[in-house]
Amino acid sequence: MGGLTGSSVMATEWSLLGIAYAFVATRMAIRLFNQQKALLVSDVFLLLSSAFALGLAITDTLTYKLGGLDGKDIEDPSTLVRMGKIAFAGNYFYDTAIYFPKFSILALYRRLIPQTMPRLRLALWIVSGFVLVSCLTTCLADTFWCGANVASNWSLETNACSSFASVPLFHLDWSLNFISDVFIFVLPFPLFQNLTLARRQLYGLIFTFALGLITIAVNVARFATIILTQNYNAI
Repeated sequence: MGGLTGSSVMATEWSLLGIAYAFVATRMAIRLFNQQKALLVSDVFLLLSSAFALGLAITDTLTYKLGGLDGKDIEDPSTLVRMGKIAFAGNYFYDTAIYFPKFSILALYRRLIPQTMPRLRLALWIVSGFVLVSCLTTCLADTFWCGANVASNWSLETNACSSFASVPLFHLDWSLNFISDVFIFVLPFPLFQNLTLARRQLYGLIFTFALGLITIAVNVARFATIILTQNYNAI
C-alpha cells in the first residue's frame, strides 16, 4: 500500500468520491434549474457512472472492514471467502465506473459533431464501437477468465485461479482502458479548427481537456507504479 494505512486509503477514496459527486450535482443543477432543460443522454450515463463509483467505494469499504487493507495476513477461511466474493463483485463496479464516463463523453460528442463533418462522425461511431467492445470484453474477461466456474475466484485451494489477481488480465483491462481514453481525447480535435468560442467557453474547454490529460497521466502512473512494485492490489 506504499505506507498508506487502510483508514487513509478509505478517507482518500471517499473524499475524492465526494468531490466528484459535487461536480456531478453542479452539472445536474445547471441543466435542470438554470437551463430548465431535460437531462441529456450524456447526463444519464454520468449519473449511472456515479452510482457505480459509489458501489466500488462500498465494496472497498467492506474489504477494509474485513481487514483487507491493513497489510496483515488473514487466516480465517470464511473471511477470505467473503473478501474474494467482494473483490469479484467490485470488478464490475470498477469496470462500469471507468467506462460509463466514456459513454457520457461520446454521447456529448454526438451532439457537438455536425452532420457536415461526415468523416469525423464516422470516426465517432468507430471509437464508440471500440469503447463498447472494450467495456464488454473487460466485463466478460473479468467474469470468465478462470472459466465457467466463477466460484474459483474465491476458492481457498492452492493455486486456484482468480481474475482479481491475474497479471495478464490486468494488462488486458488496462490496455483497453488506456487506448479508449486516448481515442476519446484526440477524437474532437478536428472540430476545433473552425471553432469560435467566447473566452469563458474557451477556458472551460481548456479545463475539460486538461482533465482528460490528467486522467491519462494518472492511468499511466498507476500502471507504472503497479508494474514496478509488483503490487497488483494497489489502488
